[in-house]
Amino acid sequence: MASVHDDPAPAARDRPRTGRAANVALALASLAFGGLLLEVGVRVYAWSIGRGFWENPLHFISPFFTSDGWPAPYRDGDVLVFKEGERVPREKPPGEIRVVCLGGSTTLPGVDAEGVSYPRALEGLLQGRFPGASIHVLNAGENAFSTAHSLVNFALRVLDAQPDIVTEYEAINDLSVNFFGTQTESDYANKYLTPYFLAFRHRTGLVAALGHVSRLVRILDNRLELFRAGGPGYDEHRDWRPPLPYFRRNLRSMVAVARTHGVGIVLGTQAARSTRRTTEGFDAYLKATREVAAELDVPLADVAGVVTGDELFVDDVHTTSEGARAVARAWLDPVARLVSERLHRRDAVATPPG
Repeated sequence: MASVHDDPAPAARDRPRTGRAANVALALASLAFGGLLLEVGVRVYAWSIGRGFWENPLHFISPFFTSDGWPAPYRDGDVLVFKEGERVPREKPPGEIRVVCLGGSTTLPGVDAEGVSYPRALEGLLQGRFPGASIHVLNAGENAFSTAHSLVNFALRVLDAQPDIVTEYEAINDLSVNFFGTQTESDYANKYLTPYFLAFRHRTGLVAALGHVSRLVRILDNRLELFRAGGPGYDEHRDWRPPLPYFRRNLRSMVAVARTHGVGIVLGTQAARSTRRTTEGFDAYLKATREVAAELDVPLADVAGVVTGDELFVDDVHTTSEGARAVARAWLDPVARLVSERLHRRDAVATPPG
């Protein structure tokens, strides 16, 4: 006859199983709580830098292109706000000279400790050359902008600031258009309507669904996109020639818009590390900029021919703060000539003959 001790009581048999379930539940609860803390943390950080706790109030979407911020300038009452926080009255004061810099991320402040941009350095150089003159250099660059974006931004936004002079500084974002597919579109849609650039709310799939409710997911996915280098189908070995006619056309169109509205314009060749600058494709875009400037008799800042030290860059095209200062020095003379003409014209109007 078996002892009663040979068969454990049901409660004793269930205890290990219940303990495991409790541990799993505790682990899941801890993960959920940790995820919630991270989500709140990234939202608080986003709020602290002006990107909103719930949604980014600066997020910009248009049928033509997207970016991670509103193209500059944007209006705040009677004030126009540019990319480095510059705030200027929409109605330009008499005697003020405004220089607006167009371009992509290479026009924005650098990512090193000082975070200097070439527009900010250029303003100091111009003020030193023209002491006593009221000269403001305003930054209208934006991450990932190509000549197509800068052309639209110039015509629809920047002209509102009544610029006297604009600078145009592009190459890499136009060159890479054909890396995003086998057929280049004239509006660059084959590049800028890919998930790599498309606004998150317009994507589909599980990650997109999670991203609609979690900023943490959006941030992590964005970082993964950077490692994926453009997403599926991206290939830097594709022919770089198809976008080149559009690049030339966009530069010519910017010159036409500037001249129509009495704005001086300076075209610039984009500086880059030697590993990028000496490639056949990139060099072709530098040559195209020089050729359009000569063809239309437009001042040229040959930045690529002057800023050549690889130590001035943090990657192929983005500069250190010292590199940004070198870029500003390359812009100085051609921009200063146009500033001098404007000041001379203003003084001639202010001083009637006799």
